[in-house]
Amino acid sequence: IATNVRVDSRSGQVILRISAPAYDCSACSYKNGLAQVELSITSKADSTVRARTTYTFYRAPRVTSVRFSTPGNTIEMTFDSDTNTPASSAASCQGVVDPELAILQDILGTSPSCFWISARILVMLLGQTASVLPGSACPALKADAIRSLNNLSPAVLPSSTSAVQVLAPLILVSPSPISIKGPSQIDPCSDLALVVSLSSPRAASYTWGCSNHGGFDGYLKTQIDNSIVLPEGTSVMSEYQEYKITVFATDFLGAQSKTLELVLAKMSSAAPEISFVGLPSYTRGQLLLIRGEAQFSKCPVPKTEIKFVWTQESILPTTAVHIPTNTFVASPQLAIARNTLSADSTYLVKLRVEMGGDPSKTSSKSFQINVVSSPLQLYISGSSNRKESENNDFVLSAVLVDPDAVSAEAAMVGVTFSWACSYLVGGLPYECRHRTTNSVLEFGRTSSITVPKLSLAASDTLLYSITVIASKGKRQASNGAKVSVVSGPIPKVDIQSHSFSRRNSDGVAKVNRFDRLIFSGISSSSALSWSISPAEMLADSATLARVAPFGLNSSSFILDASQAGQGGFSAGQQYTVKLMAIEGSQVGQAEMIFVVNRPPTSGQCVACVGSLNSCSKNGRALLDTVRMSCTKWADEDQPLRYRIGTRTSSGEEMWFDTTLDSFMDLQLQSGSISMTAQIIDSLGAASDIQSDTVIIRPATFRRR
Repeated sequence: IATNVRVDSRSGQVILRISAPAYDCSACSYKNGLAQVELSITSKADSTVRARTTYTFYRAPRVTSVRFSTPGNTIEMTFDSDTNTPASSAASCQGVVDPELAILQDILGTSPSCFWISARILVMLLGQTASVLPGSACPALKADAIRSLNNLSPAVLPSSTSAVQVLAPLILVSPSPISIKGPSQIDPCSDLALVVSLSSPRAASYTWGCSNHGGFDGYLKTQIDNSIVLPEGTSVMSEYQEYKITVFATDFLGAQSKTLELVLAKMSSAAPEISFVGLPSYTRGQLLLIRGEAQFSKCPVPKTEIKFVWTQESILPTTAVHIPTNTFVASPQLAIARNTLSADSTYLVKLRVEMGGDPSKTSSKSFQINVVSSPLQLYISGSSNRKESENNDFVLSAVLVDPDAVSAEAAMVGVTFSWACSYLVGGLPYECRHRTTNSVLEFGRTSSITVPKLSLAASDTLLYSITVIASKGKRQASNGAKVSVVSGPIPKVDIQSHSFSRRNSDGVAKVNRFDRLIFSGISSSSALSWSISPAEMLADSATLARVAPFGLNSSSFILDASQAGQGGFSAGQQYTVKLMAIEGSQVGQAEMIFVVNRPPTSGQCVACVGSLNSCSKNGRALLDTVRMSCTKWADEDQPLRYRIGTRTSSGEEMWFDTTLDSFMDLQLQSGSISMTAQIIDSLGAASDIQSDTVIIRPATFRRR
């Protein structure tokens, strides 16, 4: 119904203002959030007087899925159409999620953050104490916030997500790394502490057992925590024998870890106890550190000097490289340099601990070193996305990196490549066909291919996806480029960068928040223009000259994130660097994508005085043991390393060396002592410094 009719006196046009009806019937079809329908207007007085036009309806974006990421520390909310990506605070999700704090803290945990990685995907980084699980209802979205990309649609209603359930990760992987710390033997006077370390954003449950002693097995089956603590004498281990102890973890997503086995001998006479700190597996490119720890017996025997002796017991396969003999030094730590051992190999080393040369007081324990294959890395040289003219051939080159190979030549031995081209129409994939012969485009099985000119049809709407899979034995990696083909000539343009030494599992370059990135433009045109999206780094004119010291129009583009006013790149954000080359009215374009590494999240670090089963904040100087323990930390880039230290009330700080241990035991001087910790992933991204305070009073001694 026309609610307003006006005649323009100068042009004679009749202007109608009409309230559009709702377009939400079962047969109403939307594509990417919009529907175009024909609007016909007919005069009542003369039905031959008619006007027609196309009217566009915009529908509020709809949530199509909400799913945990593989590590379990984020959930990704996907919409069916591009959104206006309303901003949300780095310290909260209140810009996009229902701002009821009680609900937020219960579902998403304390201090969650939300950010967009594309116009359709919202990532929620969960905080500590998050309760959302697979099968939970989707968090309610904020009213009057999320709309279509052009802001013309209605807003997403908070209630619209109530029927959407949070799904488990697409790929459910075994929680890892998991390791167990404990002695290989105990004596009649020993207590026992076995501690399992697992990287998981939530508390896991543990299943313990003993395969060769029914009584001890029955006790272990009642334990579900990550530690087993027995008092001196270990009475539940009633025999002097070897005990084959097993344990595996089940995380909150339902995934089970591998089963660990610890062989623990209970001896009938006094001997030192040995335990190891090390990872269950390493890659060839990792620095391999194994630390042996020995404790004197608590039986009344003399405490003499301890000697450490390392040896290699076995190696599989026998053709693998042996551990260099100069590695086995008289030290509690075994250190093996990067790229020394063979991939896909297993080494067994033994540590023997001798007390003052007395063979009767000698202990030994073996540690299995598993060297696993590193994932292949594959990426397309140059631009991730590019625009090409239909009149020119263009070349795509795949670059394969095998971290286990001893040289670039060795990396290519046994590698095969498979290329394919496709495009989407209405969300459905189609194979690329030659524009004249209609035959499917096929490419050679080499690392580089040439796409001939006049083979792909020029289009303003189609985006061709050219993908490549590299195979080497049982390992595979894939990547690709997006190419738009236009009619007529355009300037050639490409982007190169040597700033990317790390890539994620999809082959996308991965950087840390404060990295300095250098890009080079290669073009037939001298008129160049650089940009980055999201553009918050370049929006501050006060810091632009420091963030981009070469400007936006030279052949080189430098991004110095450390100089940005907002404090570096946004963690977790995907950025696109674009280079445009201009010759008159012709514009060439290339893009390169990178993602910013997120530091470890979701965990906590707590300082406790006392045993594993209790937590006190008060202790005695140099007598009581204080344990700083960090748990529930998660990150894609394993293994995590832990840096633990202390800070006195006067501000004096001390940091210990970074280790793989998630806890540290210390005996402290008196005072108010803050135990500090920082968690670092394998790419170098570090969490904020964690702190917890204990009060240590002077110890008092009575005179005899």
